[in-house]
Parts: sequence; structure tokens; C-alpha cells
Amino acid sequence: MTKKEIGNYLFIMSFGICLFRLAIANTTFSSYIPTSGIFLFLSFLISIIFITIKILVCDRIYLKHVFVYMSLIAISILIYRHSGYSDIVFLSILLMGANGVDLRTIIKTHFYIYLLVMAMALVCSLLGIIDNYIVYSSLHGIRYSLGNTYPTDFSAGIFYLLVDYIFLKYKKWRVKDFIITITITVVVFYYTKASMDFYLSIILITAIQMKNSVLFSKHKIKILLKNMIYFLSIIAYPVLCIFSIVCTMNFKQSNTIYTYINYLFDNRLAYGKLAIEKYGFSLFGNSVQFYGNGWNTQSDSYFYVDNGFIYILTVYGIVLLTLICISFTIASIKLRKKYIIINFLLIIIALSTLGEPRFINYLYNPLLFVISDFILFGKNSVSLKSHDK
Repeated sequence: MTKKEIGNYLFIMSFGICLFRLAIANTTFSSYIPTSGIFLFLSFLISIIFITIKILVCDRIYLKHVFVYMSLIAISILIYRHSGYSDIVFLSILLMGANGVDLRTIIKTHFYIYLLVMAMALVCSLLGIIDNYIVYSSLHGIRYSLGNTYPTDFSAGIFYLLVDYIFLKYKKWRVKDFIITITITVVVFYYTKASMDFYLSIILITAIQMKNSVLFSKHKIKILLKNMIYFLSIIAYPVLCIFSIVCTMNFKQSNTIYTYINYLFDNRLAYGKLAIEKYGFSLFGNSVQFYGNGWNTQSDSYFYVDNGFIYILTVYGIVLLTLICISFTIASIKLRKKYIIINFLLIIIALSTLGEPRFINYLYNPLLFVISDFILFGKNSVSLKSHDK
């Protein structure tokens, strides 16, 4: 076994441990299975040990890598000190450990581990073994969490599993894949009433199905679509970030346009502006007290920021938001239309970020590891060699 293979195993074990713990914590299994305290500490410690061994023994390290590693660790610790959230520290360690690991392997690992936990939670909640919270709202009616802590947690999980599935299968996509994914999407929407995940899933599935049609097989149309997707993926994150901040900070109930946008996004502009007015934003984030409806704790004091860009701005700070936008932009440029499916998936995820903050969470989004290419200042630091172009 080569050093590279050993390093890959060390990373996948670290990623798998962190992912499994976080996935359990996001379900009502966590009422019976402890995921914090000593278990959180042990998963963090094991990950650090494995990834440190990988970096020191299996990877080629240059002085510029050391500088970037130290900068990344320093930034993540500063964010943790200001916000109180340790997940950015976990993410930083995993991003450093992903150097040279095949992206397909990372996404396969995410897909199977997360699918297993989601499937177990779904079955056990339907059998009454764990809680299946029922949420009622005047806008959406009755919604089910299906073993997760909240209905949108389940729908978002299925959406990102769909992203995984399409990444892994798009070259071998068949009509049966279309039927299966559409059916699952409709059923999930019926029980969770999560509109954004539903609409984006339909767009995603339909687009992948249409790529095999006669119209899109024409060379000129293929080139046009590739160029369009490539361009949109480059501008998606900075443009949608600026759009979110401008709309949120200028939101007024008296303005008809902003009121309509707020209505379309289910009051997200109003909550985002409230968060900025109450907590402001700083370089490395703030300790923000949210009051969500997860864990069946509905109350009149609900306060949560669903727009991913505003969430990062208020909780994690200006530095991280800037790094994320720059990282995804540079990653999209470096893909250079060779892996256009990744560019397309990054656009869809950017759109989903307008309505939910989960894209920064590796529990949901393994395409975060694409930005390791930027973090390490190297070409294909996350290897794409085995991916079908």
C-alpha cells in the first residue's frame, strides 16, 4: 500500500467519523445516542490525529502549505472564539486533510453514510421507535420531520443526497433514475412541504434528464450551454451574496418590491434584517441566539436566519463569507469546463443558499471539498482524475 493510499484511508476514516456523529446528532436518535460531550471530543481528537498523520507522513508539504494551514487554523479558531460554533474548526481540519483525495471517493463516502443514517431515522420514526415531529403552520399545513429534528432538515438532506447521486451517476443516467428521483422528491415534498428544496430538485433532475435529449446532443448547443454554466458558476456566489446583503439591509415593509421578495422567500428578508440590526456583523462573527422550531419546540419567539449568506455574515463574520465567495469562484474557474457537472451543481447549491444556510455544513454539502483546491493553492488538490468529464 502506497503512502497516498494510506493517506486517503486516514482522511476517509476521519471524515466518516465526523459525518456519522453529526448525522446522528441531526436526527431524533440523538435523544438516545449521545453525540456531544466526550463523544464530540473523541471524534474531534481522532480526526485531528488521523489528518495530522496524513499531512506529515503521506502528503508532500511545502512552505506555502504550512502558511496556509496556519492561517486557516487561526481564522477558524478566531471564529470559534467569537461565535461559539466549533463546526468551522472541524471543517477547516477536514479541508486541509482532503489534499490529494479523490472527490468522487469523498462524495461516495458522504452519500452512503448519510443515506444510511437518513434511512434508519425515517424507518424508525415511522415505526415509532424515535420521534417523528409534526409541525403545523398556517402557510404550509401539516409537516413531518421523519426522524430529523425539523421537516426542512429532512428535505435538505434529501436534496443534498440528490446532488451526490447526480454527481456519481450523471454519465450513466437513465430513465429509471429520473423516475426514482422524481418520485422521491414528490413524496418528500408531500410530507415536509419544503418548497425551495422541491423546486430546485425538480430543476436539477429535469436538467440532467434533458441532457440526453436529441436537442442537447447538438454540438453548438452543447458548447453554448457549457459556456453559460461555466460563466454562471463563476459569478453565482459573489452575485447572490451581494444580492442577499443589499436586499436584506434595504428591506422595508413599505417598499412593494422588497415586501414581495420577502413574501416569496417566506419572511427571510425580515428575519435577516432583524439579525443584522440586533447583532450587526464583524470580521470573525458574533454569538447569535437563534430560536428555531426544531426539536418540536414551536413558539411565538421564532427567530432564525435562513439565507445562507446573511447567516454566515452575522454568525461567522465578513472574513469567512469573503473567503467562501472567493473560494467557490476560483474553484469554478479552475474547473475550466472540464467538469461541467460540478459547475452546474455549484450553481444549484448557490441558489439554494438564498433560502437555507446548510451549504456551509459538510453534513449536507460534500462539494465544499472542491475549495480545497483554492486553500492549498495547487492544481487539483482534491483529485478529480477518476471523475468522468
